[in-house]
Amino acid sequence: DRAYRYCLLDAGHAGEALRLAALATGCDARINADFDDTRVADLWKLAEDEGPLLEMRIEAPMCVAQPEPPSS
Repeated sequence: DRAYRYCLLDAGHAGEALRLAALATGCDARINADFDDTRVADLWKLAEDEGPLLEMRIEAPMCVAQPEPPSS
């Protein structure tokens, strides 16, 4: 039980860090924890003993950085 709680906490912390990084670059990022686990596991072809913990949507209309050409 404790290990499962730690996994949930780690997933939440990692998801929030990714969301904040996306927001800092101008993206719209939203975390969703209310999704169909079976559907997502099938979509990603996860093993039977694996399962998704959260889902994140990142929309990047303005956050795609254009690389600057190297200066000579």
